[in-house]
Amino acid sequence: MVMVGGWSHGKLLDRVEYLDPGCLDPLFMDSTNYYKNLARLPFEVHKHGLAVIGTALYVAGGELPDDKVSKKLWRYDPLHDDSWTKMASMIEARCDFGLVVLDGYLWAVGGQGCSECFVERYDPRTNTWQLNKDMPRCSNHPVVVALDGLIYVFAAGSPDTDTAQLQPYKQRHICGYQVSRPTYRLAAHRGQVTRVPRATYVPAYKYNPKTAEWTEVAAMQVPRSDSAACTLNGKIYVIGGEDLSVDSTTDKVECYDPTTNQWTMCASMRHSCSNPGVVAMAGKIYVLGGMDDYGADLRDIQEYCDQTDKWESVGKLRDYRTDRYSYRRCSYVRRGPAPTGRSYFSCVSLWLSTDVKEVPYPKPHESDDSNDYYW
Repeated sequence: MVMVGGWSHGKLLDRVEYLDPGCLDPLFMDSTNYYKNLARLPFEVHKHGLAVIGTALYVAGGELPDDKVSKKLWRYDPLHDDSWTKMASMIEARCDFGLVVLDGYLWAVGGQGCSECFVERYDPRTNTWQLNKDMPRCSNHPVVVALDGLIYVFAAGSPDTDTAQLQPYKQRHICGYQVSRPTYRLAAHRGQVTRVPRATYVPAYKYNPKTAEWTEVAAMQVPRSDSAACTLNGKIYVIGGEDLSVDSTTDKVECYDPTTNQWTMCASMRHSCSNPGVVAMAGKIYVLGGMDDYGADLRDIQEYCDQTDKWESVGKLRDYRTDRYSYRRCSYVRRGPAPTGRSYFSCVSLWLSTDVKEVPYPKPHESDDSNDYYW
């Protein structure tokens, strides 16, 4: 699998790493010997889209360190390229969107920074983008997957619009007083606090590119945002995220069967998380990192087997505050705060040969005695 960009302890990442899940060993979870560094991105980014066509990686959009939203598209083939190549930019700048591959095209769906309903398609043969039919409802945190010639969009709706059905006020007693629970929650991100309504239902859709028609499908049992999804054995799994009905991260996992248009609850993860990296490889699902209820970036790598319906912890991500190769300006020391992980990044399933070229990352100066020692 390949992991690109992300967020770690208040810093955006430009890292690109390859990890062979077959090398993970639960007995040596903190070992980072099974990682290979690939060519860095030319910029730091998170909330971007990542997809793979053949052995070529495509990174689109995302949020940059200056809070600007990008519309650029970059291409990198680890087997043939030494660096990233800039391709034709998207029509609309966007972050927190879905990027999938279907019929040899890249499809960018929803997101923030654009109209949130826009759908555009990229043709790698002509290096051009074109607009397609908009979604029925806007979506700024969609979960998008492609399966059997169709594009599925879950969590399709902005909780701050009329696409979500809000909970009524809940009456309860505290210390003898009757109080009401508000229908909104406060969400904080990078110092900004906003009101986000609590939701009990968020619609979902599928799109048929041949007929250019959107059709509503069964909604998830747990209304959520900031989740991740993948496909395995003809079914779609939606994992983790923010449970909009209770205002907290969730460990719930749901499985959608397109043939029956029904959802089934699976075994819960070992711990809850939002904005993780998720990939399906070798008949297993891997959930990497993410963010907990307190905004801390996680390091755990969890593995799910659909045959046994069980989760296991099989490894850990690199510690991006003490790994001396993590940042361009870091200085490694043994002391310091607890290790930190990674969130808001993307990962895809891609098998690379064992002799794939590893790109050395710049090392920091040994004499760097900055108080900000983990950067």
